[in-house]
Amino acid sequence: MVCGNVAEVKEISAGLFINLDKPYPNAAMSAVIWREHLDKIGRVQLKENSRVCISGLIQAYRGNPQIEIDRREQIVP
Repeated sequence: MVCGNVAEVKEISAGLFINLDKPYPNAAMSAVIWREHLDKIGRVQLKENSRVCISGLIQAYRGNPQIEIDRREQIVP
């Protein structure tokens, strides 16, 4: 589980990205909800500068740590 302040929530065609502490590409940690999981998870209401914890397997994406979210329970506001 990783906790931090939401620096950026960005929706693109592939999905929704949550960047902690600093905006991408300087984020301390990123979390992504791919488009195919958005309907199951529902709308994620996170405000910038709010604290959040995200659980899951940490993987490297382009040299930066990232967690893929596929269940609502992985996000703890």
